[in-house]
Amino acid sequence: IIKYWWKKLPVDKKHSYKRILKKYRQWMYVVALFGASVGAYYLYSHIESVPITGRKRLMMLSRNHLQELGKMLYDEQVEVNRENFLSTNSLHYRRVKQVVARLFNSNTDIAQIKALHWEINVINSDEVNAFVLPDGQIFVHKGMLSTLGNDDALAFLLGHEMAHAILSHAAEQMSFFNVFDLLAAVTLGLVWALMPTDAVAIVAHWFHNSIASICLHRPYSRKLETEADIVGSNLATKACYDVRAATKFWEMLALKDPSNAGLEWLSTHPSHQKRAELIKDRMPELQEMWRLYECHNHNKNHRC
Repeated sequence: IIKYWWKKLPVDKKHSYKRILKKYRQWMYVVALFGASVGAYYLYSHIESVPITGRKRLMMLSRNHLQELGKMLYDEQVEVNRENFLSTNSLHYRRVKQVVARLFNSNTDIAQIKALHWEINVINSDEVNAFVLPDGQIFVHKGMLSTLGNDDALAFLLGHEMAHAILSHAAEQMSFFNVFDLLAAVTLGLVWALMPTDAVAIVAHWFHNSIASICLHRPYSRKLETEADIVGSNLATKACYDVRAATKFWEMLALKDPSNAGLEWLSTHPSHQKRAELIKDRMPELQEMWRLYECHNHNKNHRC
């Protein structure tokens, strides 16, 4: 908009504006410095620690905003899948409910897990997919249940998706990307102001949409996915599920899609093989948790 406004200005008007900018340049620096200081303080005041992991992050969305976001996304899913929800009496629904209940009851020491509004929805679809909305609404496609070999693998998968909600990853991503997009817009605007040509605008737009996505957005998403794998495997292990089943699941997917490993840098998720290796690397820690929660007695009393 600014670009086209400037191009349509008469030459004398352009020179007039340039003289004004030059005359008040020092005041503009002061205003810019003040604005940058206020912005920096605002961002600093919204730095918080991630629950469970303690990682520092920028969080600009409140709990109320999260609930509004969750409701909007939930309404969208209900509208799309209204005719495809399985009955609460179906075997698939009862399977998911049993695993979710065990995960929840074994992790009530986590405050965030009790603060969400957990709800189970199983969709009669062959799609291999499952996800949890920011406020705890769980959606599992029947195709995913058919792909997973047993409840141990299902517990890891649900633990992973529940971890996204517990850690408020959706709100974190929105906060991070909104700030980045704002800074990028300001930077690109300054670049264009210095070199107001169509070629510069095209290159700057391409850089923002392509390079920044590959070098910043997608790596950040992969980091959150890895964090959800770690927390999710902890949730499942505390519920006395054997998360080694998850390694078999990822390895199976890796065999079905060998190209996944080579194209990880283009993906928002780590490769299947890397996710399997993460679980293998954490097995000593997870086995210690297994002993701590006396999971060896689980088969006897169905409680850990």
